[in-house]
Amino acid sequence: MQKNRQILGFIIGLMLIPNMSHATEKYCAFFEGSTVFDVHLFPGSYSDGEQYRFLSGLDGLTSDLTPGDKLRLIEYSEGKGRVKFQECLPGCPTTSFLEGLMKSECLTQVAKKDLSIFKSKYASAVRESMQARPAERDLMIELEEVEAFYRGSSFLGSKFLLHSLDPQLIDGKPDYDAAFVKAIQSGVLSKLKLEQVTVVNRNSSRENDSFWQDLRLEGNDQGLSIELNQRKFD
Repeated sequence: MQKNRQILGFIIGLMLIPNMSHATEKYCAFFEGSTVFDVHLFPGSYSDGEQYRFLSGLDGLTSDLTPGDKLRLIEYSEGKGRVKFQECLPGCPTTSFLEGLMKSECLTQVAKKDLSIFKSKYASAVRESMQARPAERDLMIELEEVEAFYRGSSFLGSKFLLHSLDPQLIDGKPDYDAAFVKAIQSGVLSKLKLEQVTVVNRNSSRENDSFWQDLRLEGNDQGLSIELNQRKFD
């Protein structure tokens, strides 16, 4: 019940926040060594009772951001990846009081206002992504589309996949048997790489682990060969 109340409170809070448009690109230029955080969103892979894991994963990842970092949220409600949100985290480099007065490139009070707008836009993007959950899913196609998003690019930032790694849910539960057959028939298992992608808050149940182990086809060259990088946020 407590987790359900947390989810309800989060969603109600998002609904009260307006959708605003504001450029924060300048903040990326104020910091050396800033990075880009790409977060691929699959809220539909989580059952209704597990949506808190999706939100916990987002909270955990965004807590890693520092001023000047760029956050991109990529959603797949229409199949192919689409950048839903792309902003640099507002903030000013640490300076002395006098330096802050003399240098007008980054004003602390303006940055605070921009941070509020950043949070508003971020919250709106998350809300819309959670509302646009597809009725039907194909796990292998979803993972292929994450790879396709970077095809031909020279992206050097951090890649995160917020996905339960469960297949299509039937009556709120994963249909592993049907998904196993479908994955083999797809012929893509041996081609999947997910290079430098970290999976966040996957389903860590014994059934899910067994499903992914079985997809290796006991070492057959047509089976899955990737080793998943993982992070978990409670």
